[in-house]
Amino acid sequence: NFHLCMKGKEGIQYASLAGVFAALASVFGKLMSDDDALLLLVKPLTDNSNFISILRVFCLVMLFVSNAIMMNFFAKSLDLTTSIQATVINSSVNYITSAIFAYFLFFEPIPTLWWIGSLCMIIGLLLISKGTTLSKEKAQ
Repeated sequence: NFHLCMKGKEGIQYASLAGVFAALASVFGKLMSDDDALLLLVKPLTDNSNFISILRVFCLVMLFVSNAIMMNFFAKSLDLTTSIQATVINSSVNYITSAIFAYFLFFEPIPTLWWIGSLCMIIGLLLISKGTTLSKEKAQ
């Protein structure tokens, strides 16, 4: 039973990492395709158009790398936990991490209502995770 508990926790960690890398892929996608976002980050450093073009290509490569890492972690989480837990955790962490990146990297405002909704989502995530764990324990 202890082994199953540790296996489930490891699956949750992999699902969470998958969510973070999915959010990173979104950041690289935005930087690659949005002139304003890219210039917001590099304008203090340089105005060199060649550097900005190279940076766009780097962002494109990192978009694919981040997605590949995300899929690897998500697949591992599916092996170690239920598909419901893996999907809900991955999506929730992606959603919240994307907002954090948006706030700190792109200075996008995050309204109080968004945080209230996110809190409800986290509570729902905890309830789903707890319910799945209890169901597994009853089955054994």
